[in-house]
Amino acid sequence: MKIGNNLAGSIDNSILFSMDGIIDTNGYNAVLNGDLSGSGKLIKNGTGILELTRASSPSFAGAIINAGELKVNGVFSNSAVTVNNGAKLTGNGMVGSLTNLGTVKPGTSLGVIQVATDFDNTNGTYVCEINRAGGSDLIAVGGTAMLGGLCMLYLEPVIIVVGLLILF
Repeated sequence: MKIGNNLAGSIDNSILFSMDGIIDTNGYNAVLNGDLSGSGKLIKNGTGILELTRASSPSFAGAIINAGELKVNGVFSNSAVTVNNGAKLTGNGMVGSLTNLGTVKPGTSLGVIQVATDFDNTNGTYVCEINRAGGSDLIAVGGTAMLGGLCMLYLEPVIIVVGLLILF
């Protein structure tokens, strides 16, 4: 499916991926509210944002993000997600496992992406915001976290004074 224009609303119907299915946002934005299921994966191509908002899709195999942004704001606890180079995963949701070769940025400001099992960030970028009160973005991992990629910190503007201590 190729998006030809920004969707005025959202796609609320359920989608069954009996095999891998490509959604090309083509520089536009789209929201999928329906249940996602099946043994096939969603392959996200094209610039633009595809947002998944289903409260729970436990039988969805997962997603491969090749370009643009996939915003996960639902629970996909059995879904394997791969973020390829040049692509981005954002949102406040849960995935089953996460392999990051691109960029992962929780939330729209401070947020949490939960990973039910393993997180591999050996070759990706984790973008983390930190506010003045000490709050920050978080990737909460239920299994093994393999770190080694880049971590980019964005600090809320603060006046630096002599003796100021910022802990990381």
